[in-house]
Amino acid sequence: MNNNSKGIFDKRLVAIVISIALVFVSLVGFTLLRPFDVAYAAAPMGSWTNKGNYDTSWYVGHESDTEYTLTTPEQLAGLAYLVYNGNRFSEKTIKLGADIDLNGHYWTPIGNNDFDNNKVTYFAGTFDGQGHTISHMTVNTNTNRNYVGLFGYVNGATIRNVTLDSSCSVTSTKRSYVGGIVGYSSGTIENVTNNGNVSGTYHVGGIAGGGGCTIKNATNNGNVTGTYDGINIGGIVGYSSDTIENVTNNGSVSGTQNVGGIVGDVSQSTIENATNSGNVTGTGEDIGGIAGCVNNPSTIDNATNTGDVTGTDRIGGIVGALVTSTDSDDRIILTNLVNLGTIYGNTSVGGIVGKQYKNVSYRTVTTMIYNSYNTGAVTATGSQ
Repeated sequence: MNNNSKGIFDKRLVAIVISIALVFVSLVGFTLLRPFDVAYAAAPMGSWTNKGNYDTSWYVGHESDTEYTLTTPEQLAGLAYLVYNGNRFSEKTIKLGADIDLNGHYWTPIGNNDFDNNKVTYFAGTFDGQGHTISHMTVNTNTNRNYVGLFGYVNGATIRNVTLDSSCSVTSTKRSYVGGIVGYSSGTIENVTNNGNVSGTYHVGGIAGGGGCTIKNATNNGNVTGTYDGINIGGIVGYSSDTIENVTNNGSVSGTQNVGGIVGDVSQSTIENATNSGNVTGTGEDIGGIAGCVNNPSTIDNATNTGDVTGTDRIGGIVGALVTSTDSDDRIILTNLVNLGTIYGNTSVGGIVGKQYKNVSYRTVTTMIYNSYNTGAVTATGSQ
């Protein structure tokens, strides 16, 4: 073979080898990168209420109907869109007819307080999940909007029979009333479960951020975190002025002040049949296994805490602080309470209650504690 022929052969051989290598790399690269491509495509992009992502055909042209059944994520997003634009659905019932996967876009809460646009909207009907589960709901807002959750703001509404699975998450970095199911409620929340993590600044709960609402038959399994100020943080609800009954929290709860396994701060409320197994941690004061702070008149009956409770001042296995905050003669009544968790703090640390005190100018209210006991270790590192 002469030198020219040999040179041509070598070039052809190199070209063939390079071609084979490129095909191999292409095939292997596709196989290796495909899971990452799928994960990237699944990350939320835009909002469910952006044009083209929601479906309101179930409502438009059927406005006189009193009951609607939603079966797709686009239809549920249509509900959020309609409420944001002023439809309250008073005396109407919205049902889920299937499990809903909200993967692909960020969720816009149903009803909210939008400070940027000076707009307050709320849902006033009945929402019945009929036992269905919502997955991949991602709420992540740093905007000037109070009321964050599946529902942001409900007024006189009933929310029931729905579950958020562990792929759901709710995060708000600027505003108040943050919950897995509802941000702010003045109605009824019943037969609901949240398995996703929830974090916010003020009035934060696994089920609801706060309000004058009845919460019953509710379970939270997600972690609840109070960020920045971290005030009024609860496994079930951040702040309540109504009834809480038959509730269970299994997630960890952390914040700064008024932090409780069930509720951060309560006033004129009744808590019945409540259980907390999540660890409760506060960097400040009024930290309790069931309630961080209880204001008169209020009642807690049949509550058990098995989680560890840690804070600085006014730390209790059941209640961190009992406070006289009104001039009412009504009493604070605590009955049938059990603490099994370890309690650790600096000052005013107790197995059942950390401390009772009154706000300036209010009279002292009698507190009655019956049939209650503590078996958890109690440690106070300060002088009290």
